[in-house]
Amino acid sequence: MRYRGNLSLKIIVGVTAVILLIMTVNLLWSIHLFWKQGEAELKEKAQVICQQLLATRSFIASKQEDINRDAEGNYHFKHLNPAAVGKGISDKFNRFSGYSFKQTRFMVRDKENAPDTFEIEKMKELMADPELTEIWGYDELGGVRVFRYMTPLYYDGSCMPCHGEPAGEIDVSGYPREGYAPGDFAGAISVVFPMTAFETHQYENIFSQVICILLLVLATVGMIYSLMKHIVI
Repeated sequence: MRYRGNLSLKIIVGVTAVILLIMTVNLLWSIHLFWKQGEAELKEKAQVICQQLLATRSFIASKQEDINRDAEGNYHFKHLNPAAVGKGISDKFNRFSGYSFKQTRFMVRDKENAPDTFEIEKMKELMADPELTEIWGYDELGGVRVFRYMTPLYYDGSCMPCHGEPAGEIDVSGYPREGYAPGDFAGAISVVFPMTAFETHQYENIFSQVICILLLVLATVGMIYSLMKHIVI
């Protein structure tokens, strides 16, 4: 009788171990897939924000003559160049969206656009490889884990009146020109998404799967025990 009891116990323990192993592997794979899917969604959102800002900058750059000249053709700089418009849009967006983005570079004119350590390192990578169209990673800001995405900016002909030659000459916005040429690295658009909601969803997903695993194991153990008891009888 003891032999049969030991055999039943061994069968139950063995089957339980196999189920736990399979379900644990499945859980880990599900977590991996969920994380990759979440990262892809965050990247897509960041790409949309960047493309919208790039389109706005391009449009504003193409309309500088219309913006800064009155009906008589007199020129008066309205301080609505691509950088200023991008800064204004980001200020409003950051206040209500829960996300944040900004235009940054190594030497900024507006201190609010100054890069942090993460942005400096990523801009170095972007500048070193002109074929890179985006770069992303994870960071912690103010005790909150965040997803960070950056896409590079390059100077073009429309930027030369403010940032081109001759270096040191004061441009229409009141800043000294830097002497850049078209095609030079101009910085990046930096987007930051808090990970709080994503991580909460991740933990809820893991918790629900763990509960399902435990219920499955208990149900399986109970069924095996019942079958073994029936066989012994």
